[in-house]
Amino acid sequence: MAAVIAMLEELRDIAPLTAEGAAARFAAQEWTPGGRPRDGVEASWDKDGVGGWIQTFGGGVVCVSFYVWIRDVDESGYFDDLDAVYEQGSRRWPAFCPRSRNPLSPASSSRPSRRRRTVTSSSQ
Repeated sequence: MAAVIAMLEELRDIAPLTAEGAAARFAAQEWTPGGRPRDGVEASWDKDGVGGWIQTFGGGVVCVSFYVWIRDVDESGYFDDLDAVYEQGSRRWPAFCPRSRNPLSPASSSRPSRRRRTVTSSSQ
């Protein structure tokens, strides 16, 4: 989670958010490129068991997503470690992106039950 927090701090200072700018910040924070360039920009990044992905959409919208894979399942079927990361991200989201809807809040989405959770930051 520390790697994601550090990247969110870096990305919130980019206005407007561009794929090139995001890729430069990933490289500066010593994330490992995943070898998936898109439109001349490295789109996939890894650090400390966390993945990052840069996507570009029409109209210049750029989204940066982070994901964590958890392999162990407890007896209840939930992913305790992942839930802890999800809750921490939900609490910290407003500080990083105060003008955007918190995609992690209970009001904006139901609790995902998949093994992959994605936190997305975007600029329009």
